[in-house]
Amino acid sequence: MSAFPGTPTIKTAVITGNHPFDVPAFHTMLRALPEVDSYLQDLANLVADTQGAFDQYDVLLFYNFHQPTPEGKARATLERLGTTKQGIVVLHHALLAFPEWPFWSELCDLQDRGTFSYDHGQTLDLAVVDPTHPVTEGMPSWQMVDETYLMQDARREQPRPAHHRPPQEHAHDRLGTAVRADARPVRGLRTRSRDLC
Repeated sequence: MSAFPGTPTIKTAVITGNHPFDVPAFHTMLRALPEVDSYLQDLANLVADTQGAFDQYDVLLFYNFHQPTPEGKARATLERLGTTKQGIVVLHHALLAFPEWPFWSELCDLQDRGTFSYDHGQTLDLAVVDPTHPVTEGMPSWQMVDETYLMQDARREQPRPAHHRPPQEHAHDRLGTAVRADARPVRGLRTRSRDLC
């Protein structure tokens, strides 16, 4: 039996925890996506997997900031990421979750995630490098105010496992923040990601 009877929309698990956020504004953003049916939950509920919902989500969107490396069922559940056709989105501070866990670093395609600093209230000028790319198609360049994370420069060549391809496009602001649209394999699957890191 389906955990989501009669939902033709994109069923999206939105995983939160260990970081405060503006709940009404976040819900407003999610509700503004009519083709997305969002199921906001903490990591413990995702892992509990009542009614076998985990396998029925089309997308898993992480907006969490857990620090200790998961163990037991939580670790086993998360290590399934990339082994199915489910989309995976690691959003904002979730890029810095589980800083000592190599699996999460590989999933985010960022190494040395434990060494960073950040600045609030930064004005970012973001340019779409290739407006014909499937991820950025139709997106204009824009300006926004947000916090920036200062970390290892995404432009620097890093040793990558053989199954990784380097990102295809980069746009960098003055602080080294990268907006990346690329298609790269994760555990044998081609994934499309758009990371602001």
